[in-house]
Amino acid sequence: MKRERNMEIKSLSDKRLVKIDPSSEGFFDNILKGFNPSTYDEFCFIEAVDEVKSTKIPEFWIPIFDPSHDGEKIVFRKNLIPAVGHSFNWWKNEVNRMKPVESKSWNIGTNFQYIAFLVWLINSLVDTGWSIENAMNAILDSKVFGKYTHTVYSIKNENWFTKYLTHTGKHEICGICDLTNTRKLLCDHNRNAYLHSFWIAGPYETCLYGSLFQLKFYRLAMENLENDLAVAWLVLE
Repeated sequence: MKRERNMEIKSLSDKRLVKIDPSSEGFFDNILKGFNPSTYDEFCFIEAVDEVKSTKIPEFWIPIFDPSHDGEKIVFRKNLIPAVGHSFNWWKNEVNRMKPVESKSWNIGTNFQYIAFLVWLINSLVDTGWSIENAMNAILDSKVFGKYTHTVYSIKNENWFTKYLTHTGKHEICGICDLTNTRKLLCDHNRNAYLHSFWIAGPYETCLYGSLFQLKFYRLAMENLENDLAVAWLVLE
């Protein structure tokens, strides 16, 4: 059991990874052709998706769990504590230490990749029988994805905020877990710009209210700020 817990991701076919390919045919059609926006948030999302489509983002892979600590390593396993409480700078240094997977490097995902992921999630919900309207609503106001205050764990020897977080691997939606358990730290889509800022995506009060507002991106300019309820959103590319 210990050996399995420490096992690193060494293959792109690892079941802990999901491939997101925005270049695949029809990837954006459900949003840009099959949905008529009627609210301000919906119009903003459509506009963002259209911009992401125009950038022609190549394929990338994301873990299905939030990252956790295992000794000095970042791992992706069930039933661990999310690696919250670190600054954006800490995560930039950490990903540089992570081993490549089949020549793909670990990086902090960008806000444009995150929007592409949301499109993938909407497509996946539609594929399982959801209407495009219900899938869009679930993305913009995701209480339907689970309220984590209902599954509070008692965690000893941790900072106060971890008592509100569930262990990883909970509330699976289309094969992805931990959607509303933590905020996600993101790079700007142009990684060479805004060197002293980053984005936060996800719920504003993550585990206290269980709501997920993915369109709420916050540009911050404090790379050394500790983020008590956030983890970096890591991708392989």
